[in-house]
Amino acid sequence: MKDQETTRKVQIWQVIVLVEFVMIIFLGLYASYLRNAFVAQGSYVTQVEQLLGSQDKREKEVSAKLLNVMTLLQKAVNDLNQGQPGAMLNNVPVPAPVPEAAK
Repeated sequence: MKDQETTRKVQIWQVIVLVEFVMIIFLGLYASYLRNAFVAQGSYVTQVEQLLGSQDKREKEVSAKLLNVMTLLQKAVNDLNQGQPGAMLNNVPVPAPVPEAAK
C-alpha cells in the first residue's frame, strides 16, 4: 500500500515537472517571438523616421524653389507695372493690334 502511494506521489511529481518543462519551453518560444516582434517594430519605426526626414527635406527644397519662383514673378510684375522691361529670358514684345480694315 505504501509503495503504491509512493509511486502515485512520484508520478504526480513527474507530471508536475513535465508540465513545468513544457511551460518553460513555450514561454521561451513566446519570449523569442516577442523579441523578434520588438526588433521588427524598431526597424519599422526607424524606416518611417528616415522616410519622414527625407520627405521633410524634399518639402523644404520644393518650398525654397517655389519661393524663388514667386519672388522672380513678383519682380517681373513690378517691372511691368513700372513700364520697364523685365530681365527675363525670351522676352517677346506684345504684338500691335490689327486694324479693323485689314480684317
